[in-house]
Amino acid sequence: MKELEENSLLIDDGILKSCSLKEAVSVNVPAGVHTIGEGAFKGCTSIEHIVLPDTVSVIMADAFKGCRRLQEINLPAGLKTIGDYAFHRCHQMREITLPVSVEALGNCVFLYCDSLEIVRMPG
Repeated sequence: MKELEENSLLIDDGILKSCSLKEAVSVNVPAGVHTIGEGAFKGCTSIEHIVLPDTVSVIMADAFKGCRRLQEINLPAGLKTIGDYAFHRCHQMREITLPVSVEALGNCVFLYCDSLEIVRMPG
């Protein structure tokens, strides 16, 4: 499995702004990132697995839009906000668990997630 090289992520003041390596299969976002920026992984069609650190509290609009092969992502316990269309067209995602900490869920977050069968919302 090809992993994303850390230097392929543009991180500025704790905000992950973009991913430049489109053919990665697995991504481990480094600790210290608190926000996944708008469109940060947009169009990264090869990514299947993403590991977010516990420090992430915000996933902005379109963050993972078009990650067509994304199957698995952990949403950290401290996550508070998921923006509009954050997982739009993540066709291979089958299940996801929203942490109890989520306070704001944007519009159409899972639009065209054709394989999504299970959404767990604790509480």
